[in-house]
Amino acid sequence: MAKKRVYQFRADLKGIKPAMWRRFQVSENETMQELAVRVMWIFDFLEDNWYSLTELVGDQFKREYQKKRKELQSTGQDAGPKITPLDPRMKNISYVMEKQRAADLKDWTPNIVQPGQTRLKESQAQAGSTFLFEYDLHANWEVKLKLEKIVEEDIADTRLPRVLKGKGPGVMGALDIEDLKQLVADDLVDLDDFDLEDLNYAIKGIE
Repeated sequence: MAKKRVYQFRADLKGIKPAMWRRFQVSENETMQELAVRVMWIFDFLEDNWYSLTELVGDQFKREYQKKRKELQSTGQDAGPKITPLDPRMKNISYVMEKQRAADLKDWTPNIVQPGQTRLKESQAQAGSTFLFEYDLHANWEVKLKLEKIVEEDIADTRLPRVLKGKGPGVMGALDIEDLKQLVADDLVDLDDFDLEDLNYAIKGIE
């Protein structure tokens, strides 16, 4: 069996404490569109609403550049010029999702726009890269995705994608993030409720 590159992510639903999260793996041939849909499935979002996926390459570049400048300054070395928001390296990458048009996306985002059919292996993603999944602008749902590692494995196509671990049951039909926070505060959500078998069906789109 030929070895394949497997991308392992940790996905955290932002704004919930204790954390509600999933660790999962997908093939290097996964498209950004497919990745976004799988995030919806494993957190129990419905597919009938607006959603987006952004690769935070600009944010990461800014952090690393500023860290390097501080290190150089601390040793009295030339830290180089400051970067401005107009620097193209400061831009993130927004992927065009199903039913969206690239032209429309470019009208309102300052980010670089690329096709949703871009595959992981074609992207800039590497270990440590982060993505932001957003769902329903009015409900403020956000999921942070961190690419933990890329490994080569002898693995059958039928075994991917797969969920490895996690915590929490998903959004539970909550109207928005504030609604879910209240459900958690009122002890109406059991954050230890995590069904690995069900989620491995969900991530493949099997109900």
